[in-house]
Amino acid sequence: MKSNEVWHIDTTVIRLIDGSRAYLHAVIDNFSRRILSWTASATFDPATTAEILLTGSKVYAKLKGPESSSDVTSVRWLSCA
Repeated sequence: MKSNEVWHIDTTVIRLIDGSRAYLHAVIDNFSRRILSWTASATFDPATTAEILLTGSKVYAKLKGPESSSDVTSVRWLSCA
């Protein structure tokens, strides 16, 4: 396995002192363990997951350079947004 071949999303539930919950979402590269994108929210919402995936893909494109951004902007990938 190489860097940027497999990503995963980690969601951690944080219990706060007042009894409420906060959710920490992160997109992580499996090989390098680099956090590509993250956010904290008060609700568990699938839209948040989609948003950080898109942000992570933009970070990935910046890491690889502008000449290789086509692999994260394919029609199939964009149709998931």
